[in-house]
Amino acid sequence: MGATVTRRLTVQDFLRLPEEQTQRAELVDGEVVPLGNAGSRHEKVKSRVLRLLFRHTDTRSTVEVLAETMFDLRPDQSRMPDVSVLLDEPSRRPEPDEHYKGAPDVAVEIVSSESATDLQRKIHAFLNHGGKEVWVLYPEIREMYLYTDANVRRFSAGDQIASPCLPGFDVKVGEFFE
Repeated sequence: MGATVTRRLTVQDFLRLPEEQTQRAELVDGEVVPLGNAGSRHEKVKSRVLRLLFRHTDTRSTVEVLAETMFDLRPDQSRMPDVSVLLDEPSRRPEPDEHYKGAPDVAVEIVSSESATDLQRKIHAFLNHGGKEVWVLYPEIREMYLYTDANVRRFSAGDQIASPCLPGFDVKVGEFFE
């Protein structure tokens, strides 16, 4: 019988765990929390978000768009958004075997299996640790919520979204779900 871990883990402890324990997991308040298994709808929406962001950022040398990348928010918390945007990636680039520090400038979450409470905690974690925007996409109802420190806005499929963090990025929310 294996030993039970009773102390809270740090990011460094998390990085030392065997890969099978951390591959689809986040570190939340010192505890390893497995992520849900995303279905094909989730993956298709993520692909569309990535494609639209790549198209917008491909000529901007310091902007990086990443998929499922871990960000260390605190010594006991590492979070992995579905998609993330770093506006000045070269200045934040970690060593090859380390995570990015702080939140991405834009974190994108595609809702498929999270509880409402877990999702809200994740949104607050990104915004409280340097994130500028969190986009939450709901494929089943074709809506998007854009969170900032100051407010939250709801967009329907026919609405145009313009991100203050990404000047010139102007798409209909429905494009994420097509």
